[in-house]
Amino acid sequence: MYIFQKVSLILAATAVSACTTLGQYQAQCEARTKLFPELAECIKAEIASSDSRRMQNNAGVRLYLLTAEQLSDRVRKGAISDLDARVELQKLYVELRSKEESAASARAAVAAANRAAAAANQPRTATCTQFGNFVNCTSN
Repeated sequence: MYIFQKVSLILAATAVSACTTLGQYQAQCEARTKLFPELAECIKAEIASSDSRRMQNNAGVRLYLLTAEQLSDRVRKGAISDLDARVELQKLYVELRSKEESAASARAAVAAANRAAAAANQPRTATCTQFGNFVNCTSN
């Protein structure tokens, strides 16, 4: 299951954006580290060294990093296992990703509605021809 999650995460993160995503940082760090505290530090360092101000200032990313730090502390103290920490962080990632996808979908729906409204407000022309007492019009 864990390997399936890693592969799914890498594929999903790649499909969403050509830019490096939080999921890609997580997958890269999982491949390079063995223990959860090392994983959390690696992700934090990758994001800090990235040139993405948007990611660095994102409230969801900050929550993710704080949660990773908190889970690392709990692992070091023996309160939870390394695997439990990974599962919790992955759950948070999936939740944040779902919220971002929902927000993106909502933004796309608003943009589509705005385009439809703009198209509806375009002036329409018609060509009318008279046949005796009848007028036949066709829109252009």
